[in-house]
Amino acid sequence: MFFPSVLQQQLNQELQPQQQQCRHTRRTALLALGSVAFKLQMKHKRHPHQLSYLEPVIQRIAQELIKLLREAGQQQDLKLNVIKAMGNAGLPQCTRELFNIVRNHNEPIYVREKACYALRRIAPSIQSEVRALTTSLKVS
Repeated sequence: MFFPSVLQQQLNQELQPQQQQCRHTRRTALLALGSVAFKLQMKHKRHPHQLSYLEPVIQRIAQELIKLLREAGQQQDLKLNVIKAMGNAGLPQCTRELFNIVRNHNEPIYVREKACYALRRIAPSIQSEVRALTTSLKVS
């Protein structure tokens, strides 16, 4: 006869690979979404009148990434993946959220560093602010 704890252990052993696969798939999808958003944004910048239909798509991606980041809470894996996706996307709409993370001293330093690094594609327009944040991270 199995005890509940033995059953729970067996169930956990069975589910662990599936949970890892799910996390990997979610991570891959988020990073790909960020890359696609960046490419759409670059195409839109080159041909704004011909590709005006891309603007709402780009806005929606930014909104979804921001929403995911806010919902991540203490789920550090999800938070890091969303931050990376924001960096891949390089969407200026994500700047405020990334700055908030960098300035939040309650966040682990590695999360704050990822947020700072994510600003790299947005940085050409706000280079001095990003440099100041990077310097403050190194000091703290």
